[in-house]
Amino acid sequence: MGRTEPMPSHSGEQRSFRFHDDPITTEVAEIVLGWRHLTITRREPMRAEDREPWVRLLDAVHTVASGRCHAMSGDRTATAARIVVGISPPRADEDIELLRGLAERLNPGDWRIEYIGRYAAPSAP
Repeated sequence: MGRTEPMPSHSGEQRSFRFHDDPITTEVAEIVLGWRHLTITRREPMRAEDREPWVRLLDAVHTVASGRCHAMSGDRTATAARIVVGISPPRADEDIELLRGLAERLNPGDWRIEYIGRYAAPSAP
């Protein structure tokens, strides 16, 4: 069973959501509060030459999201791995666009980059 977590809104009020119980509900609550999401899916296993762009992308996510509410999750199958990034306001739209642009530039050619979140099942890019 999930636990209830406080979720700060951009207006400063606290809202709660059930963490881990229903990712669709959680993500909808985040969107209503101004959060934006980006999903990057890559092949698994990772080729050695793809490791550096992936690490650069993860470093950029941490830099962009530093100092404010954000979420990052990931999962793997035998053929694909993905990360989902959620960023809270302010500047959520701009920062997700910044990360999307960086992901597109770093993409070794087989990443799938989408504006969807945790509720999508991973599949090979």
